[in-house]
Amino acid sequence: MNNKQFDLIRLAIKAAYPGHPVMPDENSTRLWYSMLADLEYGPCEVAVKKLIATREFPPKISEIRSMYVQVVGERLPAPGEAWELAAKAVQKYGPYQAEEGMASLPEIVRKAVESIGYMQLCTSDNITADRAHFFRVYGELCSRKAEEKQTPARIRTAETEIRRIEARKREADKIPDHTSENGPRDPSAGSRITENEADMPKTDRMKDLEALKRRLYARSE
Repeated sequence: MNNKQFDLIRLAIKAAYPGHPVMPDENSTRLWYSMLADLEYGPCEVAVKKLIATREFPPKISEIRSMYVQVVGERLPAPGEAWELAAKAVQKYGPYQAEEGMASLPEIVRKAVESIGYMQLCTSDNITADRAHFFRVYGELCSRKAEEKQTPARIRTAETEIRRIEARKREADKIPDHTSENGPRDPSAGSRITENEADMPKTDRMKDLEALKRRLYARSE
């Protein structure tokens, strides 16, 4: 949604709760917009109106995003329904058509089956334990998907990049010194970072990584 559309959302909330300081200054308004800008205006307007109709106090950013997910979100199978889908796939395709069996499942159910193992379900002699395991894995996947949908895309991107940076930093910490008792070492040995990065002093590499992290955080605001 663009700035003008967000302003309509902001004014609707302020009009519905005149006695409350909703987005009272430029900084708070900018923060709200950065956290809601990735949402489509129409569904967001519906979500805000549903909250206004049912809440005594102004909705929080997290409540608007949560309601938005409910308005536009895909329906995920309930745990029992997901298990039935997995069991029917195993029964229909068996161990010799595993690829077809997995392809017949919705993505999130397929991921749960992958975590347990399709062949494990085909050959299991303790289906009660496998069912409990499936329910636990499937519940975690559903929670993760809901959280992912509620998090702004730019923040998810920044988070992924920061994880990559942290992994590179851990790699950098493992790089051996360039010289040893046996003579110079290959700076790229045992590491995937570039030769130029390996030639940098470790403190400089850390400074560069920290600077990049700060830029990513600023970009997500």
